[in-house]
Formats: sequence, C-alpha cells, structure tokens
Amino acid sequence: MNNEVIIDYKIIQESPSEFPSFTFCNINPFDVLNENTTGLYILDTLRKNSIPSYLKINTGEKAIDLVEKASSILKASVVANKTLSEDYVKKLGFSLETMIISCYYDNKECNTSDFYYFRDSEFGNCYTFNWITDNTNMYRKSYETSKTGNAPFSDCKKSVDSSTQIDSLYLKLTLNISKYSKILCYEICVQYELIIPRCGCGDPSVPLVDKMLLICSNLSSLECVKNVREKVKNLGEFCEKYCPSECDSLIYTNIMSLSAYPSVYYTNILRFQSNVVEKFNPIFSFNPTSFDLRKKREIETSNKNGMPYIVNDGSNYWNSPTPPTPEQVKSSVLSVSVFYDDLNYVSIEEKPAINLETLFGLIGGQFGLYIGASFLTFLEIVEFIINVSIEIYRLKKSTFKTNKVVKVVEKESEPITDTRINDSIPNKE
Repeated sequence: MNNEVIIDYKIIQESPSEFPSFTFCNINPFDVLNENTTGLYILDTLRKNSIPSYLKINTGEKAIDLVEKASSILKASVVANKTLSEDYVKKLGFSLETMIISCYYDNKECNTSDFYYFRDSEFGNCYTFNWITDNTNMYRKSYETSKTGNAPFSDCKKSVDSSTQIDSLYLKLTLNISKYSKILCYEICVQYELIIPRCGCGDPSVPLVDKMLLICSNLSSLECVKNVREKVKNLGEFCEKYCPSECDSLIYTNIMSLSAYPSVYYTNILRFQSNVVEKFNPIFSFNPTSFDLRKKREIETSNKNGMPYIVNDGSNYWNSPTPPTPEQVKSSVLSVSVFYDDLNYVSIEEKPAINLETLFGLIGGQFGLYIGASFLTFLEIVEFIINVSIEIYRLKKSTFKTNKVVKVVEKESEPITDTRINDSIPNKE
C-alpha cells in the first residue's frame, strides 16, 4: 500500500542566519613536539609491533604502504588500549592552542570556550566551533530543512525514548551514542554483521558502543578489516533492513574556493608575531632514529583566552627565538573563512496526504453522499410506481368510456319499423 505525501517546498529568507558548526582537525593525529609522552608512546607502540622507527624501503616495497601500516597501528592502538586515560589520549594530539593562531567571528575574537573537543579515530584531536547542545547534551542542528512524518509514512526514530522492542539492535545502539544517523547505523551494522564475525575484533574507526569490545590493533587483524571493507560493495544489501532513514536532515551546499595565503607582505608580518614564532619553536626536539627526546624549553602562558601569546622562561634559548622562514609560514599556515553566499535557504517538508482531519472529512462526505443517494433512489422508485399507477388508472378509465360509447352507438343504429305504413299496405293474399 502506498502512503501518499504532500511536499511543501519553501524558499525562506532568514537574516541573520544561524551560523553552522565548523570542525577542524590536524591530518597528523600525534603531536611529538609539545608533549614528551607522545614520542615515547609512538616508539613503544612501533617496537611492540616489530616496526622500526625509521622506515627502510626494501626492493618491491612502496613507501606509502609502509607508512599506512605504521599509521594504522598507531591509531588503532590508542582506541584498543583501555588503560589509557582521557587526559593522556588528549595529550597525544594537537591542542587547540597549538593549532590556532587567531580566530574571529562576526569581527569579534573567539574564546577557547567556544570550541568543543572530541577525539576522532582517524585525525586525533578535533575541535568544533559553535557546538550546539540540547538537554541530553547531544549535538543538534541549528535548524531543520527536511522533516518526514511518523509511521506509516516513515519508520524513522529520533531518540531512545521513541524506539520500540521491534526496532533493530543497531538502530538502538546508534541512538545511544548520538542523534540518529543512517550512515553511523550502517557502520555499526557492518561492524557486528561482518567485521567481528570474520576478524574476531572490531574496526577501530567505528565508534565504540561496547567498552568491552576487543579492537583490532595488530597488522593481521587490521588487514582483515581492510579486506572485509573492500569486499563489501553495497552496505544497503546487509544493513538496509536494520537502518531506517533519518527523521530530520540538514544539508549544506558547499562551494570551496582556494587562493595562495598569506601574501608576501602579510607573511613578513606574520612570521615575527610572538605566538607564531613560538609554534615554530616547539618545546621538545624529537628524533625517532636515535630515540632522542630532549626538552628544549619551559613556557608559561598568559592570555585571557588561553592563547599562548606571551612566552618567557628566562632561558637563553627563548631570549633568541628563531622566526620561521617565509616558506615555512606559507606551507604551514592556513586561513579559513566560512560565510553564507546567500541568506535564503530551501525548506522541504513532507506531510501525509491524508491526516486525521482529512480522513474524517472524507468519511463524512462519502457517508453523506451514499445516504443522500439511497434516499433519492428510493424516492425515484416511489415516484416511478406512482407514475405507472396513474398511467394504468388513466388507461383503464379511457377504455371504459370507449366501450360505453360503442354500445350506445350500436343500440341507436338498429332499423326502425313504421307500423303505420305496414298496416296500410293491403295483403295480396
């Protein structure tokens, strides 16, 4: 049975528009120059997996394959090691202060409290600007542009409270860790339907729904995960029946433009800025080939927003810092501007073609139509019988009059005998 819907399509102009959330990470999940523990962790993890700290390419090998193997081991080990504290894991990656030189929103300087921290299995420490939370402390969108109806028009689920016993396990697990996402539900489904049964452990890139789950963290198990994912061409074939569509979705149309930054003029200004100089003169020097981990300086930060603009430890090293070269600035500094090209947005809403009010209206109309039609039909039959009766009566009455006239005429047409004439004629006999 098809459940028809009415699509309400609107173009809405909103000013000022709500600013979307913006997340950024470092492509390298480990920062070895600002925490001495990071370098030691990397060396120890590589050593346990028989991977040399200095990768040497043998005949027939590719550098990218060796780097990917070492990288996958390091990333997976962070997720698999349940003994690592949250603070320790956070120190392995880049801090917000290390990554940001400056931030402005609506011509106002950003505060560190405007950023929300979370850890990604691929990129390590990530930070979201304009993170919005609801009363469940879960991320929610600023506004919605698409909304589906309830069952039977949709089997979507918004929260744990709306789930039922007949819902799939993967749908419930998805709702337990975030707002429902079909893609995330697919990932959890593939994890438990394919990866764990075949590899005996879980993919470290899939969000954890069970803290006791064994995570793949060695070369053989990670290779198994890779092979399983390569063989799965269509996730919907396995997981479509477990993962319904989202109730609400917000889709941004992204247009990206690039240009060289910074300019030559601004580079010569930026490279001498104190917090930029500091970022190019890290606290530690790390040399994995000789296991040299040497502390270079102590720093103290003093800034209302927590950004390290004033650094002074009294050492000769920091009294004569080395500014970065223009080439270093241009290859390491990125400026990102996020803005709306248009303040209009499209709202697409699906509504049931027949709701409760419409249903009652249709039933009442049909009921009235049938009742009215039946009564009129009955009257038509009665009218027909009356008309037939009248015609029969008229026909009978007309026949009776005709017969009477005929009899009268026949009686009057009999021959008349004049007795007087007959009596006057003599009898010849």
